[in-house]
Amino acid sequence: MQNSFFLKEPFVDILEEPKKNSNISSQLIYGESFKIISKKNNYFKIKTSYDKYSGFIKKTDSYKKFNPTHKVGILKARIYLGNKKEKSKKFLPFTSNIQILKRDQNFIMYNKDKWLRSKDIFPIQKKKY
Repeated sequence: MQNSFFLKEPFVDILEEPKKNSNISSQLIYGESFKIISKKNNYFKIKTSYDKYSGFIKKTDSYKKFNPTHKVGILKARIYLGNKKEKSKKFLPFTSNIQILKRDQNFIMYNKDKWLRSKDIFPIQKKKY
């Protein structure tokens, strides 16, 4: 099983147990890296790459290849949809990793027909070792 995935939903709850009414213990946010440890019914047992947190998520789509270049730099960045960039009711949370696919005036496309305002994102700063 491939073991390096990236979330492509705005966020997903991490559950304590692999069941619908389980307690939420944390969240994964867009662009966050995680490893799949095992599968059980409609859930994956995962471990986050950043803080090594473990728990269960419902099976979800994820990126196999992803090269984030920017982060959301505000508390929540509104997602705009389609060519006319209509406001959606969804947001990407602070520090979500994104990859710029296209630029159009004051917007960037980070996923197919999903846009953010350019002023809401910032380049990922490379760590110096």
